[in-house]
Amino acid sequence: GTNRIQYIKGNTCNTVPAYFSKEQQNKEILCDFMHASSQCPTDLYDLTTMATVPKVGIITATAMHSLYDKDVYFGSPKAQWLNLRSKGCVTQTTCWKEDSKQLHKSYVFAKNGTKMDHHFCIGINTGKCT
Repeated sequence: GTNRIQYIKGNTCNTVPAYFSKEQQNKEILCDFMHASSQCPTDLYDLTTMATVPKVGIITATAMHSLYDKDVYFGSPKAQWLNLRSKGCVTQTTCWKEDSKQLHKSYVFAKNGTKMDHHFCIGINTGKCT
């Protein structure tokens, strides 16, 4: 149907907790596929721990510079993905690094002429941390 995919615009540090707290009052939320922003140090954690149904869903995140990013991936003991994986919240993690690409126009994260190296991980939310 037309309402199968929902997206929320805005800062995910604010929109993810607001969405789940408002919606959880009325119904269980179905999140099959969840994507976290590399700009927020908590949204991957929030998406994984606040999703109620199903207990298993696909979780993704993108890093602009490195898989050793201190907030999103594996760069510090507080890094979201490392923390969630060590607690058993996320399993079957697979990560990729895209080929470098020089941009031909300016974007929010980089200006025209910048060489970008994106990193991407996908895993399964086990539901153990909801």
